[in-house]
Amino acid sequence: MKRLLFQLCSVICCVVLFTSCEQEDVIIDNIQYINSPNCCLSMYKASWNGSTLKIDEGGYITFKTKITGTLLLDCEGAVKIYQNGKKIHHTDVSEYRRITIKHIPANAIIKIKAPYDSYTYTSFVSDIAINSNTGNSNTGTSTPNSGFDF
Repeated sequence: MKRLLFQLCSVICCVVLFTSCEQEDVIIDNIQYINSPNCCLSMYKASWNGSTLKIDEGGYITFKTKITGTLLLDCEGAVKIYQNGKKIHHTDVSEYRRITIKHIPANAIIKIKAPYDSYTYTSFVSDIAINSNTGNSNTGTSTPNSGFDF
């Protein structure tokens, strides 16, 4: 009986530990915020300082989208952005800029990478979010409130 009780307690502890390692998503008002290591599936040569991500040359983070929407982020330095392994955005200018990529589906794996051939060696990224509300406001498209940019 003691052995059965011990095995049951061991299984319960393993389940609790396993579920505590899951990706921690912050979704508020239909916006998924990626603002810490807990929101990432994987990281390499990357570190967080508050909500700012520092990615060294060749480093990256990956995360999974939980909602469909527009990927928004602020960036300084070169970055490449992939969706499910396919490159969807690339910039190699070291100036600060706002990046907006529409039509990101839910359950996509997004990778933000600092390329090996970057001029800046380190990229800084902040305010990473998937916003499903972008179709409800004028986002610079020719048809306001359409949710599409074509």
